[in-house]
Amino acid sequence: MARILAAYRTDRPFFHELRIFQGELLLGFPRVHCFRRLADRVGLPTVSILISALVQAEQVGAGMAETLRHQAEEIRNQRRERVLLLSQTLPVKMVFPLVICFLPGIFLSTLGPIIFQAINLLKNSVIRGLN
Repeated sequence: MARILAAYRTDRPFFHELRIFQGELLLGFPRVHCFRRLADRVGLPTVSILISALVQAEQVGAGMAETLRHQAEEIRNQRRERVLLLSQTLPVKMVFPLVICFLPGIFLSTLGPIIFQAINLLKNSVIRGLN
């Protein structure tokens, strides 16, 4: 943890929380207690799930590295699923702009010359009818 915090000297809120976590550990609080306080302070569901897995690994005696790898894979999968879900809703969201913006222009460019010729034909027939 100290190497991570030393390598990334940033003022981001999560790194601030990790520094508080490290400080609590150095003060002698139990690691599980520090993990739970970190989850309470951050308050994000993803972080809570990660902390729960780390607490369980700590209590069971499993390796932290393997638990972190598994959790990283799980978070990547969740992110990938969320992106796929958003990409599937994109065609539905594009219908309205297509109908309102592009369809009238396509109709005008396609039917414009025909309408112009029809108006000219009607003008000519009305002018001939008056003569």
